[in-house]
Amino acid sequence: MTNSESVLQFGNNAYGKPATALNILRETVLGRENFDFAFKEYSRRWRFKRPMPADFFRTMEDASGIDLDWFWRGWFYTTDHTDISIENVRLFQVDTQNPEVEKNLQRKESDAAPITLSQRRNESIPKRIDQYPSLRDYYNDFDKFKVTDQEREEYQTFLSGLSEAEKSTINSGSYFYVVDLKNVGGLVMPVIFKVEYVDGTTEDIRIPAEIWRYNNFEVSKLIVSKKEVKAIVLDPNLETADTDLINNFFPRRAVPTRFQTFKSAQSGSVQPAPTQPLTPTPPTVNQNAGLNGRWDILIASSGGQTLPFAFDLNQTGNVITGTIESPQGTFSIRSGTFQNGLLTLKTSSAIGFTFIGQISGNNISGTVTAPQGEFTFSGSKSN
Repeated sequence: MTNSESVLQFGNNAYGKPATALNILRETVLGRENFDFAFKEYSRRWRFKRPMPADFFRTMEDASGIDLDWFWRGWFYTTDHTDISIENVRLFQVDTQNPEVEKNLQRKESDAAPITLSQRRNESIPKRIDQYPSLRDYYNDFDKFKVTDQEREEYQTFLSGLSEAEKSTINSGSYFYVVDLKNVGGLVMPVIFKVEYVDGTTEDIRIPAEIWRYNNFEVSKLIVSKKEVKAIVLDPNLETADTDLINNFFPRRAVPTRFQTFKSAQSGSVQPAPTQPLTPTPPTVNQNAGLNGRWDILIASSGGQTLPFAFDLNQTGNVITGTIESPQGTFSIRSGTFQNGLLTLKTSSAIGFTFIGQISGNNISGTVTAPQGEFTFSGSKSN
C-alpha cells in the first residue's frame, strides 16, 4: 500500500506483489490447510460487505490463530524485498580433554600446516648443531605431542566430575555448525535450509520467521549434526521470492545467467562465461526507412476501446525527434531511436509514455507502456 505518486509499476504493485505474497503465505507460512480455512472464514464473514485490507489481515490472523504482523508489515506497508544471505559458516567440535585424542589431532594439524617461504630457504643452510652434536639438549628431542602420565591423570580427574549425559555429549563426535545470516533486502521471512552432507544425503531444515525477532538484520543459527556437512543451500525450492540467489549458497556457487541458461537449452549443458570481454557488433541502421512525417495509430485500451494517437517524426540517421499527439495533449519526444526496424520513443511528459514498435513499410505495430499498464498499438504513415 504505497502512495500512487510513488509507484512506478502499477500492475506489479496491484497484482504481482500481492499475488506473490498470498502464495508464500499459503505455501510456506501458514500451509494450505490453515490458509484455506482462514480464507473461507474471511469470505464468510465479509460476504456482501466492503472489507478493507485491515479487515482481511485481522480475519486471517483470527481464523488461523497465528500472529502475522511481521508478514503484513513487510509485504504491504514497506517497499523492502526478500534477500537473505549466508554470510559465513563456522565449524566447531567438542574438546574432549582426552590427551590421547587431542594430542593426536594437534600432531595431524601441525603436519598439515604449510611450510613458510623462510623455512624452505633455510633448509639448505648448515646448522651449528650438525657441526657440534654436543650442543644438543632436552628441547632438540622433545616431542610436544607425546602424552604424559600427568595429562592422563588430569583427564581421569576431569571425567570423574561429569555425569553420564555429559560424557556422552563429549564423546558423541558431533559437528556444530554456526550459520551466520544477513537480511540484505530488509524483508523478514522464514529461513529454509537444505543441508548437503559428505555422504551424499540431504536434510531440510525449516525455521519460522520468529528467528529474526531480536535482530531483523543479522542472526546466527546453530546446526548440530552427526555427519560432516558438504554444503548449505538457502531457500532451495524458491519459496520466499529471494531476489539474489548467488548469496544463497555456502560455499558459493556460480548461478547461470539468462544467456547461459539459453545456451544450455540448445546445447544440453551450461556454457562457461567468456573470460575476455566480447566486442559487440554495431547494429545495422536503416538510414532510408522514411520515418519523416505523420503516423496515425490506435491504442487498444481496456474494455475494448481504442485511443487515437499520432507521431510527427523527424529522422536523422538512427535518432528520432518530434512530437506525439494524444487525447491528453501534445508531448515532445525526449528520446527516440530507430535500429534494425525497431522504433523506440519516450515522451518528456509527467505521464511518461514509452512506445516500442516494429516498422514494416508504411505500417507500424507494437506496445506502449503507460502509468495504467502496457497496451498494444498499430497504425500507418499518413504523409
